[in-house]
Amino acid sequence: MDLDPKTANEISKALNTEPAKNLLSPVTKEIGDLLGEVANAARFYANDNLQKIFTKRARSRQAEGKTLEAGDFHKIMPLLPMAAMHSVLAGPLFPLRWLETTLV
Repeated sequence: MDLDPKTANEISKALNTEPAKNLLSPVTKEIGDLLGEVANAARFYANDNLQKIFTKRARSRQAEGKTLEAGDFHKIMPLLPMAAMHSVLAGPLFPLRWLETTLV
């Protein structure tokens, strides 16, 4: 959908009036606050998942008779934030096989 410049200019003028600002300002503030709360919740659960994922990896290495070494930290640390958000978005039941296969 293309909007011709004249129509776009008229819409811009209408939205830039005081009544429009007074009407839309509280709505946009509430939407911004809501998005901030969602981001905070996702960050909270992602941080919680970081510990769980790292502990799971350490136990997996221990079950294989191996210990975590410096090289393991270099491999897993860049992947932890992505894995944690994956767990938040996909749910805890979704397997993290991609992480486990990446770290082999």
